[in-house]
Amino acid sequence: MNWQAQRIMLYPFGIVDKKAVSQVCQTIEALFHWIQDSTGIETTRKVCSHRGLLVHVFGHLAAAMLRLKGLL
Repeated sequence: MNWQAQRIMLYPFGIVDKKAVSQVCQTIEALFHWIQDSTGIETTRKVCSHRGLLVHVFGHLAAAMLRLKGLL
């Protein structure tokens, strides 16, 4: 199998440009960096339960969304 056939198998919807993938990754990384900076989502000391972890994470994400809308 030649390299073009292998590439099509890896990307069945067409050939993916590395620059386009890099731009998407940078955008996602910037979003997560903004969420971390604006909410401090990673600063929990100790979460004793799964439910507590979910409340912590989704509470911080909700605060980030409200801050993005200018309500906080």
